[in-house]
Amino acid sequence: MDLSQLIARVGGEFIVCGDFNTQIVHDSLQRFLESHNLIDLVGTTAELTGMDDMPSTYRRGRNVIDYAFGTEHVYSSIKSVGLASYSDGIKPSDHRAVVVDFHEATLFGDSRPIPPTRPPRGLSTRNDKLCSRFQ
Repeated sequence: MDLSQLIARVGGEFIVCGDFNTQIVHDSLQRFLESHNLIDLVGTTAELTGMDDMPSTYRRGRNVIDYAFGTEHVYSSIKSVGLASYSDGIKPSDHRAVVVDFHEATLFGDSRPIPPTRPPRGLSTRNDKLCSRFQ
């Protein structure tokens, strides 16, 4: 199943982020965005805030090829957007991290996702048998 099929099947509100290896003006990317009613979350917000030129998103080029796209509701929930420097990522990369900060209440409403509970760990200082194995 490709991404378009998955989006059509799941429906609802969603965010698609990634290294698309093409500029947003490319026909295939435009068709994808239009067919799923997606908005460029970073580029559109940057234009509205007066940022004329987006910096390149990968070191070896001059173009933006990394994006965060979302539905209209997701877009309306944006608090701020930006691009990290190349050295600010979790691990070294030749791409900038795309950063989108959302108003949680606007995005999720009253039904925030509840994080899953983790199963309890079997290791405890009160369990002599396990403690002796790790001394």
